[in-house]
Formats: sequence, C-alpha cells, structure tokens
Amino acid sequence: MKRIRFLAYSDIHHDRKAARCITLDDTVNLESQIHHYIRDGGFDFSVFGGDRYLKREPEDEVKVRADVALLSARQGERAVPHFHLVGNHDWTKNDRGWHTSESLKYLMDSDQYLFVMDTPESITCGNAVIHSLPADVPFDMANYQVDPERFNLFIFHNVVRGSFIADNSDAVFQDGIAVSEIDRPEWDFVLGGDVHVPQQIPFRNTRGGYLGAVLQRTRADADQERGWLEVTATNNGSGWEVETEFKPTRNFFHRETWEVGPDTKFEDIRIDERYVDDQAVEVKLVGDRKDVDRVADDPKWANYTDIMMARSIEIIRDYKVQQKEAVVDLTSSTNAVDDLGIYLGSGFANIGNLNQDKIFEVLQRMLQEG
Repeated sequence: MKRIRFLAYSDIHHDRKAARCITLDDTVNLESQIHHYIRDGGFDFSVFGGDRYLKREPEDEVKVRADVALLSARQGERAVPHFHLVGNHDWTKNDRGWHTSESLKYLMDSDQYLFVMDTPESITCGNAVIHSLPADVPFDMANYQVDPERFNLFIFHNVVRGSFIADNSDAVFQDGIAVSEIDRPEWDFVLGGDVHVPQQIPFRNTRGGYLGAVLQRTRADADQERGWLEVTATNNGSGWEVETEFKPTRNFFHRETWEVGPDTKFEDIRIDERYVDDQAVEVKLVGDRKDVDRVADDPKWANYTDIMMARSIEIIRDYKVQQKEAVVDLTSSTNAVDDLGIYLGSGFANIGNLNQDKIFEVLQRMLQEG
C-alpha cells in the first residue's frame, strides 16, 4: 500500500501592512508556524500555491524578513521537501523575466529540499510527482512527465473561468482559463492558487480546487474561514483515494450589523468578545439618519477599542431611505420650468453641489433658444 501526506497553502502576500490591519509580523509568524508544524507533523512534503508578496516589487526589509523566517523555520533534524510555485504577484513584470522568489533559488544550495517552480515542470518526490504551472504561463501537456505508478499532483496559479469571486455569492470570474484546459485524467489531484476563496472546481476527469488564501486578506473576507489544506492519498492497488482536511487560521476581520431606532443607545451595541480580540471590527449601524448619527457620534466609541482590545473599530453609517407617501404631482404644471420647480421642491431631488438658480437659468436659456 502506498500512502503520502502533504500540506498545501497559498497566497500569503507578505507586506509591511495590508488591508489596513494585516501586518508583516502576522504573515511572517504564520508562515513560520506552518513550517514548524510541517517539520514536526510527519508530512512527506509541502506545497505553496504562489503569491508570496503583495507587491510585485516588495521592500527589501519585507523580502529579507520573509526569507529568513521561512528558512529558519525549515531548520531541524527532519528536512521536508517544499515546492514553491511562482504566482502572478511574484513576477516583477508581465514579461516574466524575473520574480521575487529568485532569492529563495539562491538559497537552494543551503536548503536542498526547497524547490522554486518558475517553469512548467515535473518533480518526483517519493511516491508523488508534483507538476507545476506558474502564473501566466500557457498550459502545454508536453512539459510534463506523468508517472502512473506515483501520485500525480498538478498545482497551478491562475483564474479559472466560472470560479467564485467571493464567499456566499453567485458572482463568478468571466475571464481566465477554461476548466477543460487543466481537467485531465493524468492528474490524481489538482490544487490552484490565485483565487482567495477556497472552493472545488467542477472537474470531470480529475478532482481538486482552489486552496484559497491562507489568511484573511481583505475586509471582504471578514468572518470567512481561511487556512491551509492537509491531504492524505492512499493507493491500495486500484487507484488513489484522497482525503482532505481544512485547517483554518485565526480571524483578522469581524463585521456586525445593528438596527438603530429612536430608543437605541450606545450601551445597546454589544459586540461578542470572541470576534474582537486583536481583530479589526466593522460595526454597521442601520436606521434613520438622525438615529444612526446619534449613536455613531457617541464619544464613548473613542474608548471602546481599548476596552474590547480590538485592533480597530470602524463605524459604518447605513441610512435608510425615507419613503414618501405621495409621488410628485406634475399635473398642474404648464411648462418645463414648472416641472423642474415642482420636482426640486418635492424632497425627492438631490442636486448635490449644483446651484438651483443656475439650473433654472440654463433651462430658461435652452427654452428660448429652442
């Protein structure tokens, strides 16, 4: 019986500070924890699905800290092969002439079990073969050497048309590669990077999907699980059976919505402490303008961040539109100027910074000239 076990994660996007909350300390510490876990967890290898940095040309401090942390975490008695795919954020330019993981390639002499995959290739690792497709590189099956006696893992970094853009939404990517392009029976399992929402891809000839980002990258990820994937593949002689286990990482963003009425006070807003500690919190207040503004402007919010031990608390004001009982009645008007006057006086009109007298003046001139 053949059995392999590996860990896969993607899209960590190291940066000094991203999404107004995520820091370099957060991403570096997380990647260090992952590789300590890999080293001590009995895995045969690990895979990174691309996009190591947020910026195409990251600051030197960001690159040095990220590289040192990764290599330090990989030091130990047991060396575990790590396959590092190059993503679209890793190419410094669209011509794919140079990428920011070149520094890891320079260190491969000191870490002979580190493989930077910046070209389509097949690398054998025990009972597995890892087949790579870096970002923005056309797929060509001639680049790969499939071994039917081993577990063939295909990992790519690109958008597949029809994949979901966000959690709990029907919105999908209209552009990208077709599912059929990478849906091949030669692959025992497929994992993708680039799309940050974990999801299965509707394959017919193989199985797999997107890893998703290893941590919440934006406020749109608030309260959505992000993490890494642990995969166990077993072959009893009749093909590979694959079991996966998703391991979520910690939350960084939390959102709450509160209906605000005439009697609502600041003290009525109760945020669950489980979702606040060391997180960025967005509190949306929904109601009539006067009620929302009264609660949002309460000075007690200034101390609430420290009390709740949150990274930040942002108040979002969501005003309900007041519905009029009657529509604008234009039956008594005799010309366009009357129409405009009735409309502007109805309470439905919003002309922003425009001058009402100027609008009438222009309309009068148009009528005279026409």
